[in-house]
Amino acid sequence: TSVHWHGLEIDSWADGVPNWSSSDGRRSPVIEPGEEFTYKLSLMRPGTFWYHS
Repeated sequence: TSVHWHGLEIDSWADGVPNWSSSDGRRSPVIEPGEEFTYKLSLMRPGTFWYHS
């Protein structure tokens, strides 16, 4: 499972592509069945956005 965000200006590691890394070396986690992961994002601007898994 992954979460893909639309319209957010965020680092690539948090954009729903499992094992995708960002310039600082962080990787998007693979979320296995029964596991959970909490995203903590700092957003650059307010708005109405959507996501899907």
